[in-house]
Amino acid sequence: MQVVFGPLAGAAMAWLGARLFLFAESRQLTAPTYAGIAVLALAGSSYLLATLIRGNGFIATFVVGLRFGNLVKGHCRFIYEFTESEGQMLVWAAFLFIGLGLLPEAFPELSWPVAIYILLSLFLVRPLAIYISLLGTDTSNLTRLFFGWFGPRGLATALFALLVAEELNHEYAQAVIVLAVNAVWMIPRLDPAGLSNLPVIADCIL
Repeated sequence: MQVVFGPLAGAAMAWLGARLFLFAESRQLTAPTYAGIAVLALAGSSYLLATLIRGNGFIATFVVGLRFGNLVKGHCRFIYEFTESEGQMLVWAAFLFIGLGLLPEAFPELSWPVAIYILLSLFLVRPLAIYISLLGTDTSNLTRLFFGWFGPRGLATALFALLVAEELNHEYAQAVIVLAVNAVWMIPRLDPAGLSNLPVIADCIL
């Protein structure tokens, strides 16, 4: 239900949101400032709709972003401007709250075995798993390595860990949180230029 209803909710909300945006723009009923806020509302509405119909809210927000961007192609310069300013501030605010709420408990639990496990997961296990999963496709070796490296390593890691932790007993949930939160704060130290390069990489792909 989550992997079916989540994408459906996102696609439906993207179609509706794009139609409303294009209608408002054609009638000059909106401005770029308010359109940026509307995109946030669209993402939140998609998450809410997906959870109400028992779909996955995170999948819905990813789908609504992809589909909305495709439908309003050529009319969405404000989205890029918004993500470079207000959107970036929201990202750092989320990192701040995660750090204040979770890091004080997770950091003392960091040990050499935990650190080694995190490093192996980031540099070996996930890249190798994704590389193997793409065998037989027409993707190049560089593309497979790219997909293996640029997976969820930031906010998504912490959010997914919190979702999983809700379904586990306390002992295992604590271990998951410790791994995820320590992986998040270790990432910028391992790749200090990664965050600043992501917008450039995204523009090249688009």
